[in-house]
Amino acid sequence: MRSASQPSATPPTALVECSFVVPVTCTEAFSRLADPRLLDLMTPPWFRLQILTSDRALTVGSQLHYRMRWRGLPFRWQSEITEWQSPHRFTYRQARGPFKYFEHEHLFEEDEAGTRVSDRIRFLSPGGSLVHRAIVAPELRRILSHRRSCAIDRLAHPRPKR
Repeated sequence: MRSASQPSATPPTALVECSFVVPVTCTEAFSRLADPRLLDLMTPPWFRLQILTSDRALTVGSQLHYRMRWRGLPFRWQSEITEWQSPHRFTYRQARGPFKYFEHEHLFEEDEAGTRVSDRIRFLSPGGSLVHRAIVAPELRRILSHRRSCAIDRLAHPRPKR
């Protein structure tokens, strides 16, 4: 596990990106997708995510602690919100976890059809470039694909309030 003592400058990293459009305003997309209570719904079920602690309202410095499984291996993850510019962007970095470096930036931009939501993940895999190419990058693309499907479903087809 890596600790929170990440350098302030971003080290050379790999990048995985995904974007999609939802038919709602930036404000609505941001408030729904930045809600830590929805994290488990946006995470693929095979990760068996358990949120251990999180702040109800996120801002710079907020921390989230969770436990999950990846390929059957249990691990804990701690992340910290490093940027919060509602309703246009927020970023979190791994403070403790399996990566040498991990940063996930969420962007929300006005679009003709609503809001373009973009995810940018910069990371350094444990195990070097072979592990990166063969395992980690494809898995991150799969996770972002799942997240995109969930976000489109939740924002394009809202559930009635109970």
